[in-house]
Amino acid sequence: MKKIDKQDPREKLTKARMQLLMAFPFFGELVMRMVFHESKTAGVGTTCVDHLGNMYYHPDWVKGFTS
Repeated sequence: MKKIDKQDPREKLTKARMQLLMAFPFFGELVMRMVFHESKTAGVGTTCVDHLGNMYYHPDWVKGFTS
């Protein structure tokens, strides 16, 4: 069984996406269609999305959030 790292940015984003879906179904459905991509480039300091539904996030920025 895979141990889940609570500091894993992808896991944090997945949890937040599920919470959004439960609290605000319309917006949650839109976010469920997004594809997450980790990006450590200088151009992505926090998060960003493109017109194709891709979400790029900087893992260090996501790790700074608490659950």
